[in-house]
Amino acid sequence: MLLLLAGSAWADDAAWTNVGSAGNFTQNKQIRMVSERVDIQLRDKRSHFRATFLFRNEGPATTVTMAFPEERHGDEKHSRGAISRFFSTVDGRSVKVRRQRLPYDPSTGSEYRAAWLKEVRFSRNQTRHVLVDYWAENGDIGDYVSNKYILKTGATWKGKIDDCIVNIDWSAFRDQSDPLIVLQDGGDREEPEPGPLAERRQTLHFRDLEPDFDVLIDWVNGATNFQMNGEMMQANGIGGDRNSYVFGGSTDPKIAIRYVPEVFGADVTEEGMEPEVGSLFSGGSHKVRVLGDRTVEIDGKTVKLRRSGGIEEDQKCIFLKDLVQALAGKFHYNASLDRIVIWVK
Repeated sequence: MLLLLAGSAWADDAAWTNVGSAGNFTQNKQIRMVSERVDIQLRDKRSHFRATFLFRNEGPATTVTMAFPEERHGDEKHSRGAISRFFSTVDGRSVKVRRQRLPYDPSTGSEYRAAWLKEVRFSRNQTRHVLVDYWAENGDIGDYVSNKYILKTGATWKGKIDDCIVNIDWSAFRDQSDPLIVLQDGGDREEPEPGPLAERRQTLHFRDLEPDFDVLIDWVNGATNFQMNGEMMQANGIGGDRNSYVFGGSTDPKIAIRYVPEVFGADVTEEGMEPEVGSLFSGGSHKVRVLGDRTVEIDGKTVKLRRSGGIEEDQKCIFLKDLVQALAGKFHYNASLDRIVIWVK
């Protein structure tokens, strides 16, 4: 499931049963999901999802209803659906899919707006390939974009999933952070190991899986991909007050003065904040104090920067490129990675 901060859409076909005029998920004891592959292409406003499943019938002939629920996009009963351009195939042939609107029930707080349903016929011991393809709006609250791909719906089928691959590609991003990808099951799980710095994609591979966790995908609307002296900075471009502190595009960003230390990998303060002027940090082997939007002190010597950073969203700013040049460092924008590369001795 792609969980949008304002709404979402499931991405694993699930077993479904009708109860009167409504419906619900069920546990199928005969059909097994042997494998799945999910390809996620993250985009600025909405993202593309393509999921392929291999199902095997381990019993007599049967017809099942496969359900692809769609969560609410917005709040309560006035929300809208998040999915568009939805289609599905079985063994390469298009199948009829109907969108069943689900009633809003404030007593249960149901998050489902609709379910995309299709009937799939299985002969005895038959294996079938099922594909689902759609676009879904991103959940964007202005600073953070938070998505979730839920694997749990695969647990509605019999047994475990032999092989599961989730490919996440964000090569289309511009002036946005690389996403943070975390496995979440309500307990402790480590973040997946990231790929090489040269790549803008990640593959998660699971075997013998009984899915009980989700894949969280979070990123920030801002040019916050900083690599300094070969290491990626951990700064995400959002301050403790939920305000952005990176302004402008990746080629020549401004940084709010009080957060300059965070961009350079230094601790701001124990509380995570820093006065707007006078912040002290290490720029490579140099001690730097930011005195204003155009003035810095480097190793005790006052230096005038080339430009004034001015004020953005009530925050005094400094041009990052000008600061790096004042430190006799190198500032390079890698367009293919949408990444700022900084070298400071």
